[in-house]
Amino acid sequence: MTIISSPQFDLIYIPVLVLFAGLFVFSGLRQKYPVSTVASLTVFLMVLFVVGLKIISYPVHEWQAIFSHSPVEMHHSKYLPGGILFVAFGLFILKFVFKIRLSIFDSLILGLPLIGILQRIDCLVSGCCYGTPTNVPWAIHYSAISPVFKQQVSEGLISTSATSSLGIHPTQIYYIIGFLLIFVLLVVFRKNVKSPGSLALLGFVLMAGSRFAIEFFREPVENKMSSLQWMGVNLLQWIILVLVIVSALILYRKEKNFKPMLPDASLNKEYLLRSSLILFTAALLVWNFSRILAYSEFFLLQSLIAVSIAVVIIRLFQKSTIPSLRYSTLATLFLTLIFMSQKSADTISSNDSIPMPEKWWDVKASVGGGNYDQINYDCNGNETSRIAQHYSVVSGGLAYNYINTQNHHLQAGLNLGKYYDSGDLLSQMNSTSTTSGMNSMVINFINPYFKYDFHKIGFGAGYNFFLSGETPGLPSLYLRVGSRERFFMDANLTDNFYASGLAGVWQLGVGSGFGDPEKHLFRFGISTVENKMLAYADADFQLYERLYMHTTLDVGNKIHGMLGLKYQIGKNR
Repeated sequence: MTIISSPQFDLIYIPVLVLFAGLFVFSGLRQKYPVSTVASLTVFLMVLFVVGLKIISYPVHEWQAIFSHSPVEMHHSKYLPGGILFVAFGLFILKFVFKIRLSIFDSLILGLPLIGILQRIDCLVSGCCYGTPTNVPWAIHYSAISPVFKQQVSEGLISTSATSSLGIHPTQIYYIIGFLLIFVLLVVFRKNVKSPGSLALLGFVLMAGSRFAIEFFREPVENKMSSLQWMGVNLLQWIILVLVIVSALILYRKEKNFKPMLPDASLNKEYLLRSSLILFTAALLVWNFSRILAYSEFFLLQSLIAVSIAVVIIRLFQKSTIPSLRYSTLATLFLTLIFMSQKSADTISSNDSIPMPEKWWDVKASVGGGNYDQINYDCNGNETSRIAQHYSVVSGGLAYNYINTQNHHLQAGLNLGKYYDSGDLLSQMNSTSTTSGMNSMVINFINPYFKYDFHKIGFGAGYNFFLSGETPGLPSLYLRVGSRERFFMDANLTDNFYASGLAGVWQLGVGSGFGDPEKHLFRFGISTVENKMLAYADADFQLYERLYMHTTLDVGNKIHGMLGLKYQIGKNR
């Protein structure tokens, strides 16, 4: 049989990754783990798997260039043992961080052979992982554009005028047959093992043993560890043999010493801060290895991280009665979003130059809020009591954008929203306010504004009209000096009220667009709320094409923050 080889492609590879993620989510939820824990576990292991697939294809002497961000060529080859080793290392870490029950791996192992079958179909079609020359009746031949054809020509086994390669062992089909047998054996023996994790160990032993046997028929050129051999067995096979023996001994001991125990309810406890730390680590890994990731891999991992962050944030606010949990988790998620917004120019070729002039509309929605202390004083100005209060803001809006040249950007918008306050924080922000003493305020507001940004300077103004209550409203002003692409300083007066709650009567800060403010922008500085100083940071970053996220965090004696989305209508990309 002659196979017409095709180049590396993602039509099977990316769906396999998505299937792997879905399988782990299913396994985690089946074991009744909290959804936030499952999401962070899945993202972390997916990032390690993809990075492991890619980084092992690089020679060791190039690893220093990868970690030091020196120029490095992107390889499209993938090495499955690298992904497995990285995932094994990640599971070792998660075992101690999340205290995962080993039974979650028992559910996961049943799907791995099926995923392996799909991955080997990819190998069969693309012509990688091929075997040694043979005359067996089931030998396969590859076309002249295949890797095996070129390798046999370079070794003088065939001439350049040949129409196909010599017959070779169909090692990819051997893998597929092996995975089918392993799946059947796991299904048969899944009820015979007693200890949690034993089925996963059995699956690992079977898959490793299958790989050990197939290595005898695989072309040495395709094996990065075949150059070192002893007694006819290459280095990879020796490593596999040691792992199989150790795993088999552990499996025997687990089954022999197994004693049924009552389930520990604490194992299913939801650790939101730990989940956010795992997501932060995953984003950091994607950022560091972005230059060796293809666009499809980069986009998939970023999408999974974004979805997981949303899951953790939702669960966070559902359990937001624990302030220490809320504050530390939000801070970690905010840093995760910052790392998500950074990507290497070597990873995605950009052609985002904007044709001038251009017009488009922004549709926005956001939610924000925070806590504060309402302080009461006696006639002599002495503090008599302090009451914990909280507020929140929900808003949406529409903005018109017009760019005449690259350095002239006009924006005019209108926002509508609702402000909820258990106390009277507005009276501390506006000296003309007559809301003092009010409780449980609910105020509807409308916010017209405009902004005009040049290359080195920008300014804007607006007003927050309150449509209920006796507070007249709050003005807003905006001033920027410096390049948004590189470094700028800005000053704001209640400029973020409509979006992020009371993000400060005024703000002074610095920021940068990291060379491309159309895709990501970061700011930090000092602010005031309730007449107290806070540190703030906010960021805009592109999620996908015309979809952007804006997040703000103010940290002081209390925490204030927001999360918003923006979609561009009619903008050319």
